[in-house]
Amino acid sequence: MQNKNKSFNCKKLIITLVAVIALAAIMQFTGLASFGSYVKVLFFENKGESNWGAHYYMLTGKLSKILHLGDEECYLDINVKTDAGNISLLIKGADGTTYFHKENIQTSSYSVTATGTVRATVIAEGHRGSFSIEKHNAKSTNP
Repeated sequence: MQNKNKSFNCKKLIITLVAVIALAAIMQFTGLASFGSYVKVLFFENKGESNWGAHYYMLTGKLSKILHLGDEECYLDINVKTDAGNISLLIKGADGTTYFHKENIQTSSYSVTATGTVRATVIAEGHRGSFSIEKHNAKSTNP
């Protein structure tokens, strides 16, 4: 009788392990969760040549994106919503100019001027919320 219980427990463990692996694979494939040098859960991203944003249930790790702003000075509207955790943002030009750097950002909005090609880097630790960086031409937002 004891061998049957051990055999049953072993089969139950294997089935549970296969189910967990299958669930993780389905979540990865559908975009409900990503695992790597970062963890993204229910992560929905919006990105283009000169904008980047995402909202999510949880983000941990470091993400970067190159934004092409053009030769004329423009405004970058930065919005962060923090429900939990920590998030930091660095926007740096190809020439090394730091346009924006802030750590442990709470829910807030910023507007900075920038030009050329910049790299936006987000570092999050258990952050729940969203962030967005959008380009606006200086002339259209400041008549």
